Amino acid sequence: MHRPTPAPETIADAPRRTVHFGLLDGLRGVAAIAVVLMHIGEIFLLPDWFPQAYLAVPFFFVLSGFVISYAYEDGLMRTGRLRDFARVRIERLYPLLLIGLGFGAALLVIKASFGDDRFSLPLLIGMIVAALAMIPLPGPAAFTILPPQWSLAIELWGNIAHFALRRWISVARLTLALPIFFVAMAAAAFVFGGLGTGWSLANIVGGIATFAFCYGAGILIHHLWKQNRLPRLRMSVWLIAGLLVASLVMPQALRTPANAVRDILCAGLLYPLLLVAAIQVEPGARLRAISDWFGRLSYPLYITHFPVVSFCCLALLRFDLPQWALYASVLPIAGVAIVAAWLMLTRVDEPARRWLKQSRKARYAPSAGPA
Repeated sequence: MHRPTPAPETIADAPRRTVHFGLLDGLRGVAAIAVVLMHIGEIFLLPDWFPQAYLAVPFFFVLSGFVISYAYEDGLMRTGRLRDFARVRIERLYPLLLIGLGFGAALLVIKASFGDDRFSLPLLIGMIVAALAMIPLPGPAAFTILPPQWSLAIELWGNIAHFALRRWISVARLTLALPIFFVAMAAAAFVFGGLGTGWSLANIVGGIATFAFCYGAGILIHHLWKQNRLPRLRMSVWLIAGLLVASLVMPQALRTPANAVRDILCAGLLYPLLLVAAIQVEPGARLRAISDWFGRLSYPLYITHFPVVSFCCLALLRFDLPQWALYASVLPIAGVAIVAAWLMLTRVDEPARRWLKQSRKARYAPSAGPA
């Protein structure tokens, strides 16, 4: 019996048809590292230290729309059931999510032991259950144990909506829907002073609107690519990567109309164009190997880094260090997060998913007939 393939770990792992979009993996890894640096700067209260790296999330959404459409619309979404698709996505996302939640819960316990936070065991259990169910809760963060989980929750629910609407999706309908999604995203940007939204119930509507447009744009780009209708954009690898990095580091006063305009231009124009350009570039062997490594690292780093860097930063802040010392510690702390993510990927996540895949094959293998 044929069984659906596991969710792609990177674009390279998606079902191969004709093209390997190697550059997308590298870009996703670069964006994930920018998010790590931003969170370290936020904890240390460092001014102008990757403050706009939250735009990595709209970029992730654009890539995800393309990759999920490429990997599943002509396969599991067409021939499988919702529960099969949901299982594939859960098997891909949850092993590392469980690790991130474990790290986050341990950090809360450590902070409580120092009197920094107060919480009860039933509250902690409730937060874990809500996190596993991808249900946001009231409070400063929608997912207190693992704050970056908000984007994962929106994307997973969005994947399910994608499956439910799969027969409705077409270039014509997406072309009609995307302007509506764009207006919703732009309105949220002006209301909240930018697209750094979604991480709290107070602004989650902005995150949903951003996902709807960016993910939908990725799906549309895939359909146009499949029909050979994309315009030719000749951009070098370094120009594509440079524009992405520039969008994540360009200083701009947060929560202002100017910041809203900037974010709208990045999410609504730049990132879809970068995707179109990137899928038309074939990197050389060495750069492809580097991109593959960044792609493997990106999700583990994104979903596990926050408790790791929080622990390191809070430990250093107890020593009342001067600001120059905090700046000097940013890259070493990011290195710790990268090493931890790589170890969790290679020692836990990949073996766990191999085991799940083998178990599924064994479960559905045909039984031997009578001798």
